[in-house]
Amino acid sequence: MGSSCLSYVTRGILPGEAGTLVQPLVATAPPPQPISIRDWAATLSTLANEWSLIDAAVSSLLATANVTFREVDGVMAQARTYRRNLMEHRALIEDMDFDLFAPSFSAAGSISGFIWFKELNFQITQLLAISGDALDALSKLSASSEFEYHLVRATDTLQNLAVRYMGSYENWRRIVDANAINIAAFPDSYLGQSIRIPRS
Repeated sequence: MGSSCLSYVTRGILPGEAGTLVQPLVATAPPPQPISIRDWAATLSTLANEWSLIDAAVSSLLATANVTFREVDGVMAQARTYRRNLMEHRALIEDMDFDLFAPSFSAAGSISGFIWFKELNFQITQLLAISGDALDALSKLSASSEFEYHLVRATDTLQNLAVRYMGSYENWRRIVDANAINIAAFPDSYLGQSIRIPRS
């Protein structure tokens, strides 16, 4: 993620009064506690750090030749959960009525709290766009993954692998064909080797 997404956090810049508080307008009981600008800065930093971990996993998958569709789908699930979290944060910000807070900002001698939250919303929108692009790339990668890969163990049989990965023992011949397996020598001669399992 670019450094711009942490422009305020990484440089230690918090516009306006550090103690300025804003009250999310959420109908709950009891009323929610005020959230400080510093709290939101910490939230943005956490969101950015979480994305850096997912982005590293995405980059690793895109650079791997023998990626499995199960691995891709696992990272896709993480990215989807992350995006839902981002959208919840953005919805909370967009629901705030900053006109109610203008007097307190003015009393503090600044309206930069309002400006900062606009910037925060922009940064979250950027993260949504970046993570959306990553999901698109993962979707294409998952669709293009022709094979799953399996590390052969002593307890494996071709029929069991066919059931596990392809839903029916009758597909065992497809595993043989995909790997030119010597049936009589399986699994002993293939222990520790990675074999291809066609996608069902």
